[in-house]
Amino acid sequence: MYSNNDYNNYSQQDHKNKKNKSYTPLVILISVMIILVIGLLCAVIYRQTINKYELKISQYNDTISQYQQDIKSCQDNINSLNSQVSDLSNNLSSLGAEMQNVSDSVDTINTSADSNNGKTINIVQTAAKVSPSVIGIKVDVPAQNVNSFWQTQPLGDQGSGIILTADGYIVTNFHVVSYVTQYQNTVITVVLDDGSEHVATYIGGDEINDLAIIKIDAQNLPVATLGSSDNSKVGDFVIAIGNPLGVDLYGSVTFGIISGVNRKIDAENVADKLIQTDAAINPGNSGGALLNMNGEVIGINTIKINQSNVEGIGFAIPIDYAKPLIDSIIQYGYVKDRPTLGLNGSDVTNTMSRMYNIPTGVLVDTVDQGSGAETAGIQINDIVTKVDGQTVSTLSDISNIVKIHKIGDKITVTIYRYQTGNYSDIPVTLTEQK
Repeated sequence: MYSNNDYNNYSQQDHKNKKNKSYTPLVILISVMIILVIGLLCAVIYRQTINKYELKISQYNDTISQYQQDIKSCQDNINSLNSQVSDLSNNLSSLGAEMQNVSDSVDTINTSADSNNGKTINIVQTAAKVSPSVIGIKVDVPAQNVNSFWQTQPLGDQGSGIILTADGYIVTNFHVVSYVTQYQNTVITVVLDDGSEHVATYIGGDEINDLAIIKIDAQNLPVATLGSSDNSKVGDFVIAIGNPLGVDLYGSVTFGIISGVNRKIDAENVADKLIQTDAAINPGNSGGALLNMNGEVIGINTIKINQSNVEGIGFAIPIDYAKPLIDSIIQYGYVKDRPTLGLNGSDVTNTMSRMYNIPTGVLVDTVDQGSGAETAGIQINDIVTKVDGQTVSTLSDISNIVKIHKIGDKITVTIYRYQTGNYSDIPVTLTEQK
């Protein structure tokens, strides 16, 4: 049996339990809400944290991307530098090859190889060997009496020549010794390599091709070896020996290449074909030797282009062209079997034509005695306007027409006679030029 106290205690406890039970849902709700709030706060904090880290990650990615771009740019720069280094290396290799070529060229110049037989020729040795056979020439004409009151100044010229024979035959340019054909008292002096001087005799010349032969009375002279110009090619090395500006610069040696062959120059009294070279040729070199690398004469130096804006253009008469002319002059004193009209003259230019009201052509200065021109009645001061039906304005025009004919051929020469003002067609029989 329960006592009243027990019942009271139980009742209080039960009431208490019931009261506690009435608070439980509220507590649970509050707890859930607290948990939800805490969870929401945690979620917000987490989200913010995540956003923060995502922002940092994005920044890191941007930084990494920038680093990658920088790395790529550096790699591109490295590749570019490698390419430049490669190009520089190639350029250095090319420069090295060019320097080697220059070195080889210098070696070739200093010790050039003969393409004919492989023999090595040294320029110094060649010049020393050949120089004694290339001599100096001085031409002097005493003052001429013009009248009883006045005298002209003495005339003179200087040039070079090549010794052909041990007994003194020498070839030179006609223009070097041309005074001898105009003045009887002209003195030709030959200066040899040893400094000795010898008076020379004029044997004969070929004014058309600018060749002449003189002779000195001497024996055992150093003779030049004549080669073959027909074998010469553009680019071949050559040596020019002569006396530029006169015998004061005796035996000057210049070096170059053949710049052209079979050149034709539009000038009076020049060979039909010439060798062009860049070896220095100056006044005084005329008549000197142009040598191949064997030390053989392949040309006789004759003219240069004399213009202030022109350098390195000189010309020589090919030795194969000159040989038969030289032989004929030595044997006969002239070029045998060459036809001629037998006159000489000067050009009548357009300016002179307008000034004096005369036609252009060739004004006759001299008529050779016994020539076809003299026999036909051509006179000094006649003006030749046509030859063989072709208009002429220079002596070269006349020579080019005449040389295709033979001695004994008859051609028509059209002249204008100033005294009468009339033109005439005159038949002229070509004679041998002497």
